[in-house]
Amino acid sequence: MVVRADRIKIWKQTQGNIATARHPFVLGSDVLVSKPAQPSGAAHAHIHGGIELGAVADGPAILHASGRDYELEAGDSFLIDSSLPHQMGAVSGTSFRYLYAHLSHDAVLSIRPWECGLALASRAQGRVPVFLKGAPIVGRLLAESFALQQGDQPFDAVLAWSKTIEALVLVARAPGPTAASVVGAASGNDAVFAAVEFIHQHYRESIGATEIAKHCSLSSSRLTHLFSKKMKYSPVEYRNKLRIDHALDALLGSAVAVERIASDVGFQSLGIFYRVFKQATGKTPKQFRSGKS
Repeated sequence: MVVRADRIKIWKQTQGNIATARHPFVLGSDVLVSKPAQPSGAAHAHIHGGIELGAVADGPAILHASGRDYELEAGDSFLIDSSLPHQMGAVSGTSFRYLYAHLSHDAVLSIRPWECGLALASRAQGRVPVFLKGAPIVGRLLAESFALQQGDQPFDAVLAWSKTIEALVLVARAPGPTAASVVGAASGNDAVFAAVEFIHQHYRESIGATEIAKHCSLSSSRLTHLFSKKMKYSPVEYRNKLRIDHALDALLGSAVAVERIASDVGFQSLGIFYRVFKQATGKTPKQFRSGKS
């Protein structure tokens, strides 16, 4: 997938825009200030589809993610699955500058060679953020990407994409318990990539572990083992995650009825949609759309 200039959007965090199917690559820059009357952080945690790459350019900050607080300094960066409840917050009495890129899973998986896109996608699938400490180059790359996107030269968008991917790779390669080699076992990667590609193409259809495994010429148990090891989700969990990602996009970006959205993203039962959605987000679809807890 080629990410065209007209599919890239610049935004401020306060505008609440996210990476979507139409805009799979979103860059932003903002200065956030701690205000006692307007607290930020855990109480304002949000979720959305895709992956978030963030960097603190100036000042201390706190990342609230999945019920935990992580202290960050200037030069620190992180990678997080955006479906985890998260929010950046300022340390009391201070301000900080935050640079970020939101990327859809489709955008990351479009990176070639495909082993690299798959490795980057799987690195961001953890239940906790991936951190890179004391590496201001990530913030500089995102700042350069953001500046390029405000230009009007023909190749600015391409350069912005390139610099963002460079920053993404730097953070993804940070050491940690979930760190993995880019290539790994070839046969396992082939099967996982085939399954991921099949799920992205058919997630709206009535596909389960059997259909996905059959496409990969493996037993359900074997594929589930390989897939879970690489992607941190079973094939069915990943299918549901993708469905919820697209539902989040539709709930925020349209006035389409919840029942129609559930059907459009592949849930044949409204009850199952509500159950899976609340498990993933902690809210019902209507609460999420309205912004209420």
